[in-house]
Amino acid sequence: MATEKIYERDVYRTEQTAAITSLEPVENGFLLTLDKTIFAPSGGGQGRDKGYINAFHITDIYEKDGEIYHKVAVKKGLWFPKTGETANLLLDWNTRFSNMQRHTGEHILSGAFYELYKGVNKGFHMGDDYMTIDIDSEEPVTWDMALRAESYSNKVIWENLPVTTLNIDKREDAKDIPLRKALTLLEDIKIVCVGNPANPADCVACCGTHVAFTGEVGIIKVYKAEKNKDLYRIYFDAGRRAYEKLAVIYEQAQSLGVHYSTQPENIFDRILAREEKEQAVRNRLYNLTQSIIKERQKEIESSMASGTNVFTYNDLPLNDLVKIGNGLTSVIPLVLVIIQEEEKAALLFSDGKKADCNKLVKDTAPVFNGKGGGNKESARAFFTTLDNLMTFVDALNKHLR
Repeated sequence: MATEKIYERDVYRTEQTAAITSLEPVENGFLLTLDKTIFAPSGGGQGRDKGYINAFHITDIYEKDGEIYHKVAVKKGLWFPKTGETANLLLDWNTRFSNMQRHTGEHILSGAFYELYKGVNKGFHMGDDYMTIDIDSEEPVTWDMALRAESYSNKVIWENLPVTTLNIDKREDAKDIPLRKALTLLEDIKIVCVGNPANPADCVACCGTHVAFTGEVGIIKVYKAEKNKDLYRIYFDAGRRAYEKLAVIYEQAQSLGVHYSTQPENIFDRILAREEKEQAVRNRLYNLTQSIIKERQKEIESSMASGTNVFTYNDLPLNDLVKIGNGLTSVIPLVLVIIQEEEKAALLFSDGKKADCNKLVKDTAPVFNGKGGGNKESARAFFTTLDNLMTFVDALNKHLR
């Protein structure tokens, strides 16, 4: 005997008694069926309900051959009703209502894309952080189009239109109903209409749970629109989850507003202005650094002597010191060593013919607890202590005399 699905005629029922029609022990609990249930299984992109049977947590709900199967977590040895006995059902209302808000919101937004752009919803997913719909549209769905659909959808919510379910026995009986998507079922069809069925905001076959009036959805917010293969994926949410996310975002915007001494709605302009000033500072710093690099190159070149030439610069980072040395390789008599004491690093440069910088580092640095490498013209060596660094440089001087 198929389970009586009370949730299809009364989505607001949160408590119920029901007779157990079958009971099977499974790992960590029981799998059972009931003569009637208030718990909806997952389906149509919507997740399952949550709740309790005789105060035991339901871990899964699914439908098979008209029966609704409930898996409950029951520790070994605890009492549980037997087949034929009565069980008490308690629905997790917060989960149910959130599912109702979100699923109805999906209908409304899908209907908006169909009404405004003739875009057809080809896929729906209800995730924990957001929902998605995949729209088949002849014209590219832009962000402005998505925002217009969002605005249209929220107007439907504010009109507080009725949401009704039409039970259709056969597909041919639905030929006069203005559906946004062709029916695939042949019989026992449930069609959900938002607004007047003669001129609905949305009308489509669906097996999920929905609110009775659009006002209960509260809000719809689109987060992102992007191309997804041949379709356009819209990320959004509705109801309490949308509100909670917007509340977090606004709180962050409020904090940023305090930080930037402006109102939340002016943050973007304030950040752009700050970035322009910072870019101007970076440009000046870059130009100044290039001037210093050229001055240091002139200083080194004018002081260059035969053998190993050692210079220490602690006011520039390694990358800038590398630029100094790389620009001098053609005029280095043997080896140029630039020391950066803060990094405990030695940078070696040569023309690659009279000396092999990589070999010098690989052969000598490990002796003084150093490591590094590079190529013939340029190499780096790093040390754990400044004393090791200076001893390494002194050893190079002696080796290259």
